Amino acid sequence: MLTRLKSFQRISFPKLKALDEYCAIRFVKLVKIYCDDPKAVTSLPFKEKVEYSFERKDAREEDIFVMSFYAWLKSKMELRPIYEITLELVRME
Repeated sequence: MLTRLKSFQRISFPKLKALDEYCAIRFVKLVKIYCDDPKAVTSLPFKEKVEYSFERKDAREEDIFVMSFYAWLKSKMELRPIYEITLELVRME
């Protein structure tokens, strides 16, 4: 998994930077932290890093993919089902 992730970073990061897709880059870096140490995602420093990594928008204006990425990370941090968290995020206004 880490080999594929590193390969993805090497190949895709220059393209993502050229497209100003820094949110995707931040997400991949956070996933790498999760892959390196799954227990680290429940720590306060990781949770703070995630909170500062994503711009908060009204649920009606948020990109559904960004919301889903955030929900996946949050499900790992809170040890809760992703479906439950996604519904919470969609309902937020």
